[in-house]
Amino acid sequence: MSPATCFEFCVGAGLDLFALVQGEECRCGASRLNKGVWGEKSAPPGHLQLPAPLSSCLTDQACPVRVYRWLGPFVSGGSVPEHLLMLKHDRSIMNVGNTIYVDSIVHGKRITEEQEEDGKVPPPPKEAKLHDVEHLKEQAVDPRWDRPCGDNPGCQAGRQWKNRNPVAPPGMVAQWEEYVIVPYKFDAGVDDARKEVFRAAAAEWRLHTCVALVEDDDAALFYILVGIYDLNSCWAHLGSPEPYYYYHQINLGWCKEMAHKGSLIHEIYHSLASLHEQQRADGSQVYYGKGPHLEMFWQNTGKWASQYDPNVDSYIGSADDGGDDPQIGYAAYDFESIMHYYRQRNYSNLDINDGYYYNTIPASANTLVGNRVGFSQGDIVQALDAYRCRCGVYQCGA
Repeated sequence: MSPATCFEFCVGAGLDLFALVQGEECRCGASRLNKGVWGEKSAPPGHLQLPAPLSSCLTDQACPVRVYRWLGPFVSGGSVPEHLLMLKHDRSIMNVGNTIYVDSIVHGKRITEEQEEDGKVPPPPKEAKLHDVEHLKEQAVDPRWDRPCGDNPGCQAGRQWKNRNPVAPPGMVAQWEEYVIVPYKFDAGVDDARKEVFRAAAAEWRLHTCVALVEDDDAALFYILVGIYDLNSCWAHLGSPEPYYYYHQINLGWCKEMAHKGSLIHEIYHSLASLHEQQRADGSQVYYGKGPHLEMFWQNTGKWASQYDPNVDSYIGSADDGGDDPQIGYAAYDFESIMHYYRQRNYSNLDINDGYYYNTIPASANTLVGNRVGFSQGDIVQALDAYRCRCGVYQCGA
């Protein structure tokens, strides 16, 4: 293990301290300057701090642990710059499990993925209520990959956003026949660092799809209100608020810096009507000859079992919607989806499968789940299919 290799790994995960133990083992940490890790804490807890003063030495025998510090600069209110994060050749660095591990250390308690990203999502506030409408009835179509991807009800679990415009919004390449306009604005009290990471996540949607998340401070009807409603989680309401509410919400919580950009891409996907990949109808059961793709150990999931329950309304492919349709029929299960939970453990129930919630089928996919670097190819195809993105005059980008 060299200092350069250890540096690349640690800084790639947003950590600015790195150490070599006897020249072999790499360990990572964060200085008090790294506000992206420590957040609002004025200083790390005493038991996590390095001893002071640190002494220098010339040999590994005299100094079994060599500690190095990245010299910056810090950006976005105190974070490692984004271009040093998310090493795309190794998604294990930005696996959501590693992000949760760091947040667990910072907060002094074990955090689950459900608490980190989704948690218990409250209903929209009363002041967002527009009027009562009879719940839209979905026409029964089985198997669900035979559903069309229309505006009502669509081929996802939530309601589709419907505002379409043939003119590319400012900043987007004129490559699509139509653009789905999804306005958002920030609620009071959102700091600049959180605004920056959300804008970066929204930009990924504009780059890869025809879904245009557009910041609009004057938005008044059918928009996303982005705020801080619970510091101990990130979450989003599912799908479009139309026709029930003026707006839906996304809670930024501890999605506070660029290392959480992937988690906010995930939350935006919820706002665009998608459930988790592991909630597909063929995720943990056989569905019309497809699946299962997960061997569940339900005893280990505890109160979070609902995040793994099969849901027939989840996206699983679609009918031929005409034009240059990117997906016709069954869509392959996507272990690398940004909407797939990682393979977490219940440490109070280690007797069953070492506490793991599930094994993938095949087992070789165990290392693929939990990606938060960015979209998988399957994520992009689903979004293009669900929102009927069709190439315009220019060739579409991937």
